[in-house]
Amino acid sequence: HYKEKLLSDDEDRRLLGNLTRAMNAYFDDLDVILALSHKKDGAEAGEAIEKLQARVATATETFDAHYDYNQKLAESSSIEAAAEKESALRLMIAVTTTLLFMLGIGGWLIAKGQLAGPIGTVVGNLEQLAAGSLTGDIAGTGRRDEVGDIARAAQVFKDFVLKLDNQNWIKANAAEITAALQQADD
Repeated sequence: HYKEKLLSDDEDRRLLGNLTRAMNAYFDDLDVILALSHKKDGAEAGEAIEKLQARVATATETFDAHYDYNQKLAESSSIEAAAEKESALRLMIAVTTTLLFMLGIGGWLIAKGQLAGPIGTVVGNLEQLAAGSLTGDIAGTGRRDEVGDIARAAQVFKDFVLKLDNQNWIKANAAEITAALQQADD
């Protein structure tokens, strides 16, 4: 059972079969030599030893062929594994690069939505104040961050300008109001 799991293909099976047959023939001849040596038949044992040397050469050749074939399979598998590793590495780099790009865009969108947009609105409010328009509301005064600090400062500036404007109006119209009040008393 274990041999079938270890064999890669038909050629591997064929080479292992050749090696098994060569080794079996070697051991059979070895058994014959041992039996002849127990009989003390030196002449026949000598012939069997010569035959055994041929079996050793055959077994060596079949072992070398099987070994060489398995070495080629191992090298081929190693090359395939290296290619798979390279492919996986490229995929991992591509996925990582894509994720970093997406995180960068997400960060940019968050910064734009959370900072740049509101700051642009507050800057627009300040430009309106500088142009003399005191009618619009200052956006972002309820925020609890730097944008909210800037918006609250702009609101203080707007309130100050409104007070000055009211004081200037009162000063400019004080004489007229006083005259109108005196006429109302008379």
